[in-house]
Amino acid sequence: MNSDSNNKTFDFLTKYRIYLVVGAVVLLGTIFLIRSHAATSTVSVEPELGVVAGSTKVNDAGASNGQSVKFGSVAASGFVHPGILMNKTQLDFTKAKIASQTQPWANLSNTMKSYSLASLTRMPAPVATLDCVNNNPGCVAQDNDGRAAYIDALLWYYTGNTAYAKKSVEIINAWSSTLRSTSGSQAYLYSAWAADVYPRAAEILRYTYTPAAGDAQLDLPAFNAMLTNVWKPMLGPDTPQMKSSNGNWDLSMTEGLMNIAIFQDDQTTFNASLARWRARVPSYFYLSTDNSSNGIPVAPPGGLYNTSVKVQCFWLNSGSASTTCDTTNFFVANGQNQETCRDYGHVALGTASLFNAAETAHIQGVDLYGEQKTRLVAGLEYNTAIMNSRVYPTDICKGAVSPLQAIVTFPTYSIGYNHYANRSGVSMPNTLQTVLRAQAGNTYVSSAQQMIFEALTHTNTP
Repeated sequence: MNSDSNNKTFDFLTKYRIYLVVGAVVLLGTIFLIRSHAATSTVSVEPELGVVAGSTKVNDAGASNGQSVKFGSVAASGFVHPGILMNKTQLDFTKAKIASQTQPWANLSNTMKSYSLASLTRMPAPVATLDCVNNNPGCVAQDNDGRAAYIDALLWYYTGNTAYAKKSVEIINAWSSTLRSTSGSQAYLYSAWAADVYPRAAEILRYTYTPAAGDAQLDLPAFNAMLTNVWKPMLGPDTPQMKSSNGNWDLSMTEGLMNIAIFQDDQTTFNASLARWRARVPSYFYLSTDNSSNGIPVAPPGGLYNTSVKVQCFWLNSGSASTTCDTTNFFVANGQNQETCRDYGHVALGTASLFNAAETAHIQGVDLYGEQKTRLVAGLEYNTAIMNSRVYPTDICKGAVSPLQAIVTFPTYSIGYNHYANRSGVSMPNTLQTVLRAQAGNTYVSSAQQMIFEALTHTNTP
């Protein structure tokens, strides 16, 4: 994917953070509040987040002391394992459907087995330095190997064939023992995609696979060192990429932080990822009620887009904090995505990480889905309608600085649809049409970056 042009510091988590911990005692001047049996974290975010200059905030009306948003984040006391994107119940559900040759799972599993990245003769290609200047091959290798490791881990669980588990272990250990540093602005994004995917594979292996005598073990110390020392520092929140990044960057990094947190049983990082999701999502899908219904989307985190014109130009894909775009007849539709006027590949990337994180949080006992239900249902329905028709509406993207690219359907949308339609009973006809195409495998990308065979892994999962 092309590099986002935005390279400023995203610092909201480091500036304001208040931790509320279970209990009702005062210790060394720290206040501990009781909130069920779970550890609680309240994260305060500076005023410019969620605010367009001259308009009212749309986030948390209970915020005070000059804050725009103040979130209470309740996470379960202890993490569910396996618990990144799928728990054991979900893995078992799909495994049983495949074993009974039920459709669409049976056909999709066969597609996965024949997929090039699932080849048991594939050899990993790790590099010591992830040099992503000009899309160095090492970055592509990390991306492909991560998806291969995840696909192999899934096939191990679904089929019971230990050859897949061995290959997944081989790939993860190869990168863990080799990768030591990164270089280039694109390395931030490739590190995010890696953190999105490698922990998924390692989580499945760690909690479901016991190697036979003489077979390689998952090298947990080396893998954790790579997560902590190489990828996590690239994910922020205080990286030079984040203050003005497009939503797909920030959300990919948010998902990666959440996955690392769960794999490492790190409550603090998990709570930070929740706060970051909550700060970005209102600026990624538009609701007509945002900003007192004045027709201007919510500003993204970081404070760079602090005027209505800057926000409008941002949604018209005109670059970092631009004020020179043509905002004549600017219009944004209910459910429109911040990257709709860019292309649907980037819409898919941001949407995928958004829902991946929501699903993972759901497994861990945090209902991000419920918090943004109206916004996310509208976003899925609006954008899948465009993808289904393959025609952009004439009322949006007026004045966009670049021609709109062809609409391509990527392997996402199944996770959000499964939760809202199947679990919650929400009617979503446009999203259903997209999801059914994915299940049928018709002209559909099966795997790209962190979007990997979701029609197989998340069709009707409980």
